[in-house]
Amino acid sequence: MANSNPEQTISKQLTNWPNLLTFARFIMSIMVFALIFASDKYPEYCNWYLAALCFFIVAALTDMLDGYIARKYKMETPFGRFADPLVDKILICGTFVFMLTYLDGDPYMKASGDGYANLTGWMVIVIIAREFIISAIRGYAESRKIKFGVVGWGKRKMLLQSITISAILANHAFFPGDKYYRYGLTFLIWLTVAVTLFSGIIYLNRARVLLKGEQN
Repeated sequence: MANSNPEQTISKQLTNWPNLLTFARFIMSIMVFALIFASDKYPEYCNWYLAALCFFIVAALTDMLDGYIARKYKMETPFGRFADPLVDKILICGTFVFMLTYLDGDPYMKASGDGYANLTGWMVIVIIAREFIISAIRGYAESRKIKFGVVGWGKRKMLLQSITISAILANHAFFPGDKYYRYGLTFLIWLTVAVTLFSGIIYLNRARVLLKGEQN
């Protein structure tokens, strides 16, 4: 007989391995934020950028690992389908906000070649707005029993954003003042914003087709 105890069902969902990895990624996200904050407030103590880079890479890897485990061992749960993309957004959007606030740099290559590459305010707003809009559409679609999962461009966007964050932190940790690294990083930043926008357009068009089909 199937287990009908809702408390036991919830407990089982929260303690399976993919969901535990998602929770660990949330904790590591907070660590990344704290380390970026510390790099600005207490720069004399250690290489905070390297520590933040290490935590971020491990957190990003858990995103691939929890999905793989859930699919391979059939451990997908309603909680995981909700929490996994939410924690991804906290990690990516939160790190961009903290880098914008506490790290030097901009996405414009100056003739002097000095300084760092980093996102600017409007870029972070575009990235966050894209996530809010697509999340709202996904929530509406799924409330109407319409499947609206992640597509290829959404995965590429996430991967590219993760690479860009890692490269920005590496710029501060290993390559301060290296103008050639900064030029390459500047290109990567603009590419990330472009792919983020493009993937958002792909999702919007997909939502339009799905919702139009439902109305018909």
